[in-house]
Order: sequence, then C-alpha cells, then structure tokens
Amino acid sequence: MSAKTIQSVDSRKVEPTLLREGFLESRRLITKAQTGSERFSMSLTRIKPGWDHVINHPDKDEALYMLEGEAHISSGGVTLHLVPGTVAYLPAGCEYRYQSGNAPNLLIAVLAPPAI
Repeated sequence: MSAKTIQSVDSRKVEPTLLREGFLESRRLITKAQTGSERFSMSLTRIKPGWDHVINHPDKDEALYMLEGEAHISSGGVTLHLVPGTVAYLPAGCEYRYQSGNAPNLLIAVLAPPAI
C-alpha cells in the first residue's frame, strides 16, 4: 500500500469496540494500522443515554462532530451543548466531562495524532 493511494472504509464492515463499561461503542474507521495514516484517526462512536465520564487525551487534539442526539461537554468553567451538526474542538491535555442526554449519541471523533 502506497502512502499516496486513496482508500475507502465501509463503516458497516468495521467491527465495533465496546469501551467505557459498555456505554460507548466505537467503530475505528481510519487508523494507522488500516490506512497507514500518521496524522489522524477517525471513529464512528455511539454513546448510550445517561453516560457521564471525564476524559483526557494528554497528547492528542480531538474533534467531536455530533450526528444524532445531544450532549454537554464541560471543561474549565465552559460548557458546550452539542446537537446534530455541531462540532467541539478539544486541544491536547484538555480534561473534559462528557454527559450524554436522554437519547443515544452518534458522533464522529477525530484524534490527531492517531489513537491507534
């Protein structure tokens, strides 16, 4: 595989990984192992209602794009309300609290550099 070759990944064929006590299901769509990407990874993530968790990626920037549901993300006295069509940028080392709403969340998560 050449680093200069375009590729596609069918998300329906990627096995989900269950994380965070079964509240979070992630389909890792773009990873270094799958595509050779050295710059970012991307996952399609489903989160069950009522999930409340503190997260920190000390060496990775993160972007979360909400497709379905709603959630609140809080850090340093700032709270963001994510609804479909909104995106949150979380710089490396930013500890944040993610609280899903009353419906399942479906989002795209991008990490740079890649998580895997």
